[in-house]
Amino acid sequence: MSFTGDGEDHCQAVHLDGLHGGGPRDTRRWAARLVFAISLIGSALAPQLHSAPEGSQAREEPAVATPPVPREQRADSQPSVESIERVVIPIPGSALDLELVRVDLGLDRPLWMSRSEITWDMLDAFVYAFDLEDDEATEVDGITRPSKPYISMDRGFGKSGFPAISVNHRLATEFCQWLSARSGRTLRLPTLDEWRRACERSGIDAASLPDFAWCAENAGQKTHPVRSRQADRLGLHDLFGNAAEWVDAGDGAFRVVGGSFRDSAATMSCAMALERDPAWNASDPQIPKSIWWLADGGFVGFRVVVEEPSRQPSESLPSTTPPTEEPAAPTPRPVPATEPRP
Repeated sequence: MSFTGDGEDHCQAVHLDGLHGGGPRDTRRWAARLVFAISLIGSALAPQLHSAPEGSQAREEPAVATPPVPREQRADSQPSVESIERVVIPIPGSALDLELVRVDLGLDRPLWMSRSEITWDMLDAFVYAFDLEDDEATEVDGITRPSKPYISMDRGFGKSGFPAISVNHRLATEFCQWLSARSGRTLRLPTLDEWRRACERSGIDAASLPDFAWCAENAGQKTHPVRSRQADRLGLHDLFGNAAEWVDAGDGAFRVVGGSFRDSAATMSCAMALERDPAWNASDPQIPKSIWWLADGGFVGFRVVVEEPSRQPSESLPSTTPPTEEPAAPTPRPVPATEPRP
């Protein structure tokens, strides 16, 4: 894990090595990549055919009145760049970094929370095993990988830099397990309590929410690149809107919080927490239905947290410095062709 003061995305262009000779395994590997490169073009041109089924509203926990946010805690009273501590975790098999910020939520131990939802670029590195060499790609690596999606799960909204959507909680938790094993840190989904504490400290109120979130009023019924709205006072982006987020509600239960591009600003609150609705995967033709993907849940994504590790008295966190220049836009890496699950 490395530390950085760059406040913007650390995505870099990823280029495939040149074609090389090899055995049947290499041939299969490159054939899959070529087919999926073609599918990426189809994804970009695909019309937005997927819409949420009628009557698929999930049950919502009873709303709790949210008191007005004091002026000194408003999101427009953001801390300076220098005061936000950041950490980055490299995404294996790519030139991408996952950036997290330190958030004090009034708990025993501070957390590092990802600045935005996990993007497709990051998730694809896990789903398509970019962290493995060609001759390892078909071997068992001890990591539970999801089945490949049989349709374009991004709905044609966009891939590079866009939040991963149509993700079931099983896929989100396995991504955390994979990156934990690869990084040596413990990543997981936020708990419902942690997410609500972050929400309450975000400084976002109903009046200012559209400035910080892609919601029904401004999103045009689609997701948008992460971190393309303002950061809240914790330094987080997209806590509300864009893609809704899975959280761990305890006792094996999971909830979806934060609302998405489909929801109006007036309906979003820190108390909002939806149970998984079977309608989110109703159109999946597979038997049994996928435990990894939500065929009709094209609004559900996730972010992650890392617990701050215990340190010896002599250890300290390096200081950060403010960003000095705008980084180049990320370049997506082609991924293998979608294929039905066996």
